[in-house]
Parts: sequence; C-alpha cells; structure tokens
Amino acid sequence: MIGVRLETHSNNLSGCKSSLFSLSPYMRVNSTYTEDHPSIATSYNNLALLYSDQGRYTEAEPLYQKALEIAEFSLGVDHPTTGIIRENLKFLRGDDGDIWVF
Repeated sequence: MIGVRLETHSNNLSGCKSSLFSLSPYMRVNSTYTEDHPSIATSYNNLALLYSDQGRYTEAEPLYQKALEIAEFSLGVDHPTTGIIRENLKFLRGDDGDIWVF
C-alpha cells in the first residue's frame, strides 16, 4: 500500500529526482509497483495537490509533471485520470503558463 508518512516532514524535496522511489522520506512504496504504474502517478499527483494546498507551488509542479508523464505512458493521453492530472498542472500554472503565486 502507498501512503504518505506524516511523521516525516521536510521543506526540501531533495531536488525532485526522477523517481518516486527516491522520495523515501515522503512516501513508502510497495515493491509490487513499478515506477510506471498508474498508482505511482496517482501518488505523485496527490503529493503535488498537498504541496499546492500548502502554497509550495514550485515543489508541486515537478510532481505534477512526473505524474502526467507516468499517466500518459501507462494509461494513455485520453484516459480520465491523465486528464485530471493535466488539468491540475494547468490550474497550477494558470492561463499564461506560469506558476500561480497567491
């Protein structure tokens, strides 16, 4: 099961490396999932939503991008989940493509 480890927090995402598996302080990943599994995309999206809600927009953007990359690969570009992730990223960036700063 994938879950956020709430007892471990940091203001640094360690450079948002290319793999969810590198986010060990943040996520505990079941070894049955590969890096391109749709559940991994959902986890990236959910963590990005959390960061967005906390106002951590520059940390959220690469997570949305990775979630979208995985979803497009594993589910296809027309899948509803892929569309949701794409819309979340668009909302974060705003109409002009820049990250919203509130």
